[in-house]
Amino acid sequence: NAGIYFFEKNTDDHKNPYIRTGYHQIKDAESVKVRAIIRTPNTEDQIIVTLENNQMFKAQLNVEDVKDMKFTLLTYDFHSNAITGLDLCVRKPLVATCGSDRTVRVWNYYEKALEIKESFQDEAMSLAFHPSGFHLIVGFADKVRLMNVFKNELKVFKDIPIKGCREIQFCHGGHLFAAASGQNIHVFNFYTGENPPNMVFKGHESKVTSIAWFDDDSGFASAGWNGAVYLWKLQGENKGPLFLQKGINLNSVLKAPSGTVYAVGSDKQIKEIISGSEKYYKDAGCMLGQIALSKSGNIFFAGLAENQKPGAIRCYNFAPFTGDYTEIQGHSQAVTRIRISPDDGHLFSSGQDGSLMIFRVKAKDDSLLKKDKEDMALAYSEEILTNKEDLERLQEEIDKLTSKYNEQNEINAKQIKLKTEKNKRTIDRLNSEIERVKEEADDKERQLVSRKEEIKSMYRDKSSQLENTQNREMQRERLRNKEKLEDEQRRYQELNEQKEAEEGEFKRQMEELREEHERLLREMEEEHELEMKKQKEDTESCKSQKERLKDEHALKREDIENKAEDEINKIKVKNNAELNELSNQVRTNRGDLRVTKNDLRTRQSEIDKLKREIKKKEDDLKEQLEENKALKEEIK
Repeated sequence: NAGIYFFEKNTDDHKNPYIRTGYHQIKDAESVKVRAIIRTPNTEDQIIVTLENNQMFKAQLNVEDVKDMKFTLLTYDFHSNAITGLDLCVRKPLVATCGSDRTVRVWNYYEKALEIKESFQDEAMSLAFHPSGFHLIVGFADKVRLMNVFKNELKVFKDIPIKGCREIQFCHGGHLFAAASGQNIHVFNFYTGENPPNMVFKGHESKVTSIAWFDDDSGFASAGWNGAVYLWKLQGENKGPLFLQKGINLNSVLKAPSGTVYAVGSDKQIKEIISGSEKYYKDAGCMLGQIALSKSGNIFFAGLAENQKPGAIRCYNFAPFTGDYTEIQGHSQAVTRIRISPDDGHLFSSGQDGSLMIFRVKAKDDSLLKKDKEDMALAYSEEILTNKEDLERLQEEIDKLTSKYNEQNEINAKQIKLKTEKNKRTIDRLNSEIERVKEEADDKERQLVSRKEEIKSMYRDKSSQLENTQNREMQRERLRNKEKLEDEQRRYQELNEQKEAEEGEFKRQMEELREEHERLLREMEEEHELEMKKQKEDTESCKSQKERLKDEHALKREDIENKAEDEINKIKVKNNAELNELSNQVRTNRGDLRVTKNDLRTRQSEIDKLKREIKKKEDDLKEQLEENKALKEEIK
């Protein structure tokens, strides 16, 4: 049964490393065995199961309970048994198949989709697809059924009592079809269903296995199990078999545009029949079941039909037909049917394994292909069949929808009218409101203009007053600055006089110090002369007296220097303060600033002069100290 067991790893028991945790039965596949199981390699969240009936299911693994798993078809529902019939139409990209699983299916090979699936009570043995794509003929064990191809279903419109029909072929125009019934071949008018006596072709001694219409639909070729090949004409007299080789079973036959007939069968040879007496044989090495020739007449296809061997497809080079081929593996069992698309772009093959293979035909030389889809005379048709009841029902729905659409339009028109009137009233109200606001804005603007003029007049008056006041203030400020400048000049003169007096006093003090120093030196010289005359024991007393005099001299010099430096710093601070005050006063008036700067430069030059004099006095003092030092050295 198509059931899946689930196990979990058991690390506690080495004898039973896995424990069964659940079981799930795939719905509608109770009597079918599972062929293989695989887990998606990247995400590992799905499992894919293949069954013996060629179906593939998928299910999600991320469910809490195994019973909640849902298996669905991976792609489409495939044939579960051997495919017995295969054909395609001209006007649509459709291919039809039937099989031993009692189903007939229609596939879209451009979209790679299954469009129609119909199940029947009996096994379908063969089928033919009308060139228009609107009709199918299916052969069953007891009858042949003519069907219309609708969008999603097939509907039978006529049954013809032909038993055991395993080969049916439409002519290229679609107005006739040939159906094999045992040893006979019946040609029917498709549109009338008639099969007059002159359209029953008898000659084969055994079952007919293959029918191939001529390109002009004037007749067809047939082959059967008695090893015979016939060429039948619809009008005129038909002769005996074109080829006869008893003891072999022929599987397939075709007639090339050149008139040469090709047939394959159980003798594992490809028979090339140019005329009744001229025959050529090419050893295939295995039994070929089906053959087909491209519309361009350049490629010859053959399908292998060996029992218990894979069904491969061979591609023979047909220009010329040398017997060289390329083999492509496809089916796992024998090939049952081969068809090639009208544009030579696709090759279709079916097999006993229930698979339908679609090959894209590509040649090294594009001239081998008859034509591409873009170069076809007519594009594929998009029309579909439908019956009268569906049209009437569709028309009723259209009428209902149209009525509903009209009613809705009326309702919408009324709503739009009401909304328009409402919007109009709103617009009128807004317009009146805008006029009112505009009038208020105009009044306010006039008031603002009047107020602006008043403010301008007030500003002019006030500006004139401020200007007069400013002029008076500036005049008073000039007078004050002039008075301050005169005061500063008088003060500056006083400071200069004071500085001169202090400099005189400083010079006098320095002169006194120099005189005192000279006197002391003279006294020291006299004392030295006296001391030299004394005994050596008085040397120590002289030294102490010398040290005492030296200390007194240093103290006096330090005191004099400190006093002088203090006086100089006071003068500098006083002068800097006066200069800062004068600078602040001068910045208020640019004209007076130049005078003040000149005075400042004069004062600065005087200060520099004083500094030079002070430095000169300091140099003189240093010279005197050096002289004193030299005298002391002499005294030593």
